[in-house]
Amino acid sequence: QSNNIKLKALGIIKRIYTKVNPIMFYSSILMYIVLIIINIKSFKQIYDEFIILTFFIIIYLSRIFVITFTYQLMFKEALNVPYLSCIYNVQYIFSVLACTYFIKDVYKRIRRKKYGINSTNTMS
Repeated sequence: QSNNIKLKALGIIKRIYTKVNPIMFYSSILMYIVLIIINIKSFKQIYDEFIILTFFIIIYLSRIFVITFTYQLMFKEALNVPYLSCIYNVQYIFSVLACTYFIKDVYKRIRRKKYGINSTNTMS
């Protein structure tokens, strides 16, 4: 009886994950791109955020490249769950940080417009 409850709960979590994860990842990539474009247009220097997000996206893409390369070379036995498990953590970190930095940047812009604060007077 308790195993059925656990299996049902895991099934629900899996369905939620498969629906939410792609949306969250694609939206975070979009936020990353918009953040870069907005800040390049306004000549704002966001080196810390840019470096951190770029670092995580490079890790993610390089891991995907290695997985694809390994799979194409017919080393299918090398692709197991422990090998793939760390990529999800990198994806989550990237998504959370991209959303956080985007919201922080939008909040600062709204605050500057509302209170007429000059960008040189604001704290980082």
